[in-house]
Parts: sequence; C-alpha cells; structure tokens
Amino acid sequence: MPRFDRDARETVRSARTAAILDNARAVDPERLLYALFERADSHGATLAGDTITVDALRTAFDRANRRGGISDSESELLARMGVDVATLTDHVEREFGEGALDPRAKGRKGSPGFTDDLRRILYGALNEARELRSRRIGDGHLLLSALRQPGIAADVLIELGLSYLEVRARMAA
Repeated sequence: MPRFDRDARETVRSARTAAILDNARAVDPERLLYALFERADSHGATLAGDTITVDALRTAFDRANRRGGISDSESELLARMGVDVATLTDHVEREFGEGALDPRAKGRKGSPGFTDDLRRILYGALNEARELRSRRIGDGHLLLSALRQPGIAADVLIELGLSYLEVRARMAA
C-alpha cells in the first residue's frame, strides 16, 4: 500500500499548522491547497503550471465562503433558476453580520481535526496513487484528489483553470 511521501506529509502538516494559528475548528481542503501552493518545491503546484497563485486561491475561496461555500458555477446555476446569490448574501449579512454564511468557523481550542471533505481528499489521494501505480502518495496526488472530489476545493481549482484530466496526464507523463 502506498504511503505519503515527505512532500505530501509536509503539505498536510503545513495545513494543520495554519489551522492552529487561525484558531480554526478543523483543517479543511482550503488550507491544504494554500499549503500546497505556498511551497516553492511543491510537485503539485508545478503540475498546475502558472495557472494558480496563492492570492488567486484566497480571492476565489473568500468569494465562495462569503456566499456560504457556493462557487461561481453554482451561483450561475442558481441565477438561471431565479436566485440571486449576491442579493441573498447581502440580505443575510445585513440581518446577521458580515461573514454570517462563511463556513470557516473559528474558536475551537486544542488541536483541530480534519473535515470530512479533507478526509475524502486524503483517501482519494491514495486511490490516485494506486491508479497511477505510484509507490508513494505525493502532493500531486493530493491535487488530483482535490480536483476529483466534489466540493468547494474542486470548484475553485476548476474556476481558476485547472482540469483533472490535464493534471492527471502530467502526472502520468
């Protein structure tokens, strides 16, 4: 069974450290992706090419989290159904305060655990490594899994121009 390599372990450790410093309740895919793209020697970031920067990630996640985790593509779909997410978000924030829909809750003491979404990405990375017949699970497998798992992380990566199939082809090459 493949094991996490040094780079993947360092990415997960960095995400966990960020969650602790942010006083977050849990380590989530957002922090994992920040950790992945902040590392200059990250194979996963190299696989993405020059497509994604940490600043672009932060902007996209902030926009989606302000709307309660609704991505741009989901917002467009809801607009076609007659729901204006921006107006709805503004209304909720007027009633309950800025960031009321933001799922990135703060305030837990102690060591944060992993969200279910992050666990799915970590398990998915194992599957990606197996499918590619890799002996180790690297940060590139983490990126592939983040793209493959439904959720805000995949939505943000796709909106920023990444494609699962393109990254997978680069991994296999």
